[in-house]
Amino acid sequence: TLKEAWGCGTAAVISPIGELCYKDTKYAVNNGEIGEVTQMLYDTLTGIQRCEIEAPEGWIKVIK
Repeated sequence: TLKEAWGCGTAAVISPIGELCYKDTKYAVNNGEIGEVTQMLYDTLTGIQRCEIEAPEGWIKVIK
């Protein structure tokens, strides 16, 4: 049983995966719903981006 799966990147932040396919079989992931861990990761990452949550030390680098 697969409860949660997601993809992430700089543009998408984090995107839940609702279905996986292998050969001719489709597997639903968490009934197509966003899971608790996925939502927490999304909220944390976007909170850091918006300066609503303090980033862990060393996460933000100033580029000149």
